[in-house]
Amino acid sequence: MPGMDGVELLEQIQKVHCPCNNIVIITAYTCEVLAMTAIGKGARRVIRKPFCMEDITLCLNEIIDF
Repeated sequence: MPGMDGVELLEQIQKVHCPCNNIVIITAYTCEVLAMTAIGKGARRVIRKPFCMEDITLCLNEIIDF
């Protein structure tokens, strides 16, 4: 994503739409630090590309059931 990474996007979303933990970051990066930072800042889950639809389905079902 040009101009910002997923963590920066997460922060911008939270500024506009108030903090919530129903944000899922989908990334091509495999860096554990990025994933832990995103979760620490409020992301519900970080899913790495390539992903299967089952990963997305499970994640969304978890959010809906929350």
